[in-house]
Amino acid sequence: MNEGLKIIIPDKPSRPVKFWDLWRVLKDSMRIKFAMLSPFPGRYEKAASISHCQIEASNPLRFFVVDKQFGWYYGNKLLKIRTIINPKIVSTHGLMLKSKEGCMSYPFEKLRPVKRHQIVELEYLTFFGKKRRKFYEFRAAQIEHEIDHMNNITILDKWTHKK
Repeated sequence: MNEGLKIIIPDKPSRPVKFWDLWRVLKDSMRIKFAMLSPFPGRYEKAASISHCQIEASNPLRFFVVDKQFGWYYGNKLLKIRTIINPKIVSTHGLMLKSKEGCMSYPFEKLRPVKRHQIVELEYLTFFGKKRRKFYEFRAAQIEHEIDHMNNITILDKWTHKK
């Protein structure tokens, strides 16, 4: 069971990462990466991505860590991760898909139907420079989910079958 990182429900929007924040981004990315190696409580054995605002309540930064194997690879190696800094959706394409989603912030909740774009074009920074690329289906939904966290929107806010 994961005891190295406490996942919280974000309660305020994240602020953009500035140059002087990069050391903190690197340090907290490593904390997230090592926590992602251990099982989490609830329905999720492993996290596919975790945003900084899910571990930092007082001064959350606008970045998230994503497992490049989509959270499904169980090898004896360290996770291959990418830190996505200051993500900005520049365009969306394709149909809005309805899929069932869960969230690490709500580990005991059932999966909820949520509408997400099929294709997301994203501008972001990594530790290796500025990037712009398209993401499809599962990865597009995952990115929208993490950006929602950074904007203080939860999966319960996005739930399509609210009463």
